[in-house]
Amino acid sequence: MLAHARYRQTQNETASGPRLLVLLLQRARRELAHADTHLGAARVREAAPHTQRALDIVAELSDSLDAGRAPALAEPLTAVYGFIMARLLVAARGDRTALSEASRAFLPIADAFEHAVGEGS
Repeated sequence: MLAHARYRQTQNETASGPRLLVLLLQRARRELAHADTHLGAARVREAAPHTQRALDIVAELSDSLDAGRAPALAEPLTAVYGFIMARLLVAARGDRTALSEASRAFLPIADAFEHAVGEGS
């Protein structure tokens, strides 16, 4: 396990910008899935850290948008990311429907970026 952790750390530290974005999107996918599993079993406390990590990732993605470089892309993404974050805040209180809504909004964005980078899931 230690060798695997070192390999993953090296992979992350040497990845290109687009690859780092894909890794971040994949992490958010996993966090959403874990949160859903826990909420599906009524384990709100166990879901909370996963929901928070997904929220942190989406917030980072939103903060990294550069409206000056791509205003036609940044404006709608900002709105969608805002919606996702709002739904994740509600989901953190145990609302599985809100989590589902956040996932339904996030996953097509993740799919599109992964496809654009050539690493579709």
